[in-house]
Amino acid sequence: MPDHLPAGMSAADLETLHDAEPRAQAAFVAGLPDAELITVPGTTHYIQTQRPDAVVDAVNRVLSRDDGQA
Repeated sequence: MPDHLPAGMSAADLETLHDAEPRAQAAFVAGLPDAELITVPGTTHYIQTQRPDAVVDAVNRVLSRDDGQA
């Protein structure tokens, strides 16, 4: 499924958003203990259907963490 621009949003607005997004994501992750930001090029909001292997790998990394709470 393609991503569509919301009503009233211009291509310039979208470019501004895309320019700010990596910084906002990094700032968000920096505030969370043990968080990891994973970027998968060529995907959109539908990463689960576009690259299910990347999603499974990320989930497996979390599940394999030894957090000492066994």
